Amino acid sequence: MSMNPFIDFGYRLLAFAVSVYCARKLWYGYVDRKILFVNTDWLAWSRQVFYRDTMPIRYWMQMCGTGFCSVLCLVGVFMSWQQLNPNGNFAVCCGPAVDFSNAVINICV
Repeated sequence: MSMNPFIDFGYRLLAFAVSVYCARKLWYGYVDRKILFVNTDWLAWSRQVFYRDTMPIRYWMQMCGTGFCSVLCLVGVFMSWQQLNPNGNFAVCCGPAVDFSNAVINICV
């Protein structure tokens, strides 16, 4: 069960791009004192701008969410598809899977 290196690289590249996008949105939202919120409901797409002076709670909620997304994607860049092996270290699992009473346990090398 080894990970294809091209898929892993693509995942890391996409996570890095989303992290940079969110970080730029966060920075420009802080500098311009406004941030754009896009509602992607199935029936009603809408764009709403939250200003720091007139809507501070919604502004800071959107800023915190955008910052969390940036940090989470950056963690995804470094962690990738890695899993814990029995030694407690992070390693890509590439060993066989062993089935013990309906629980699949990956044996990592």
